[in-house]
Amino acid sequence: MGKNITILGTFIFIVVAANVVSHIFPASSGSQKIPAQIGEQDKERFMYTERRPYTEEEVLQKTGYGPATGEGFKGIMVSPISNFSIYQQGEEQGTYVEGVPEGKTVRVQLISRTKELEKISLIEEKIYEEGAKGLVVTLPEERNMLYSVSAEMLDETGEVIDTIAGIVYVPGKPEINAKLSLDKDVYSAEYILEYKVTNWGPRRLSYGARYTIQVYQNGEWSIHPHHDEISAFPDLEYVVLPGNENKTSISLKDFEMEEGKYRVIKRIRITDGEVEFSLAAEFEVEN
Repeated sequence: MGKNITILGTFIFIVVAANVVSHIFPASSGSQKIPAQIGEQDKERFMYTERRPYTEEEVLQKTGYGPATGEGFKGIMVSPISNFSIYQQGEEQGTYVEGVPEGKTVRVQLISRTKELEKISLIEEKIYEEGAKGLVVTLPEERNMLYSVSAEMLDETGEVIDTIAGIVYVPGKPEINAKLSLDKDVYSAEYILEYKVTNWGPRRLSYGARYTIQVYQNGEWSIHPHHDEISAFPDLEYVVLPGNENKTSISLKDFEMEEGKYRVIKRIRITDGEVEFSLAAEFEVEN
């Protein structure tokens, strides 16, 4: 594993790249048939295509928790509960504090809910005593589920004095609906090509700066002769959220292209999964 830079919108993070072990399409750039699109655009099929579908106020109001007074957790919070997050089954969810204050307890609940945040059932409840730091519960093994995770601080009489809560979505089996497209069909050899990765959801997708340019000759695709000379790619990772798209440019001038048919290939993976795939978009060069 090695470190690389992740770009999410306008944010840049240092992350550790995970090994990808399964493929929808062969990793080889010599593969003859590579689609430009996987799946389809149908947002109604997916639970979430937004980065933040719920505000803090909506979470507390619709789940029946609250209020968030700050009288208990303020000043001791190490990691808060996000308004909305996506995690995998079996992972711990909750919050970490410097320690539950003297004379106080914290009740942590995990409740399954509908998309409208109506309660389905209480999955797990834990009571943490004075001094506890990790106030967490564990997500069940079911996929495609929505939960609320809450932490309520109680005083000596059992009254709630402060609340934090958030929504966690556990996605279904790895499903990809994405497309690679270009800003033009025909370019000159001096032009800047712009490609776009569109993610229709339901999972976050990631890809690096690396790409492959192939030329179509004698009835088959092969790597462009100058491709290996232009092999220094920055160690970046772009993250495309469901319902979003990302644009990146390539200078065709570097390839000294002759007239003909070409394609750009991108390797893309599910950000928090082990599925990796290829997309290819074709174009022509006319000088």
